[in-house]
Amino acid sequence: MRAGDQRSKRGEAELFRVAVCDDEERQREQIKQMLLTLIRELQHLDEQIIEDHHSTERPGKMV
Repeated sequence: MRAGDQRSKRGEAELFRVAVCDDEERQREQIKQMLLTLIRELQHLDEQIIEDHHSTERPGKMV
């Protein structure tokens, strides 16, 4: 194998590594956004449950 071929192969390997890293970073960002959305939805549901619980409470009634 000639030196030029080796450099070309190393260049291709480096481009592949960069592409994989970019893809992994993009996937991490997507997961992070999904988790943040899920957290917001859970917080909203929690607030709804608390409001519903308070609106259904009656004095003297065990809940």
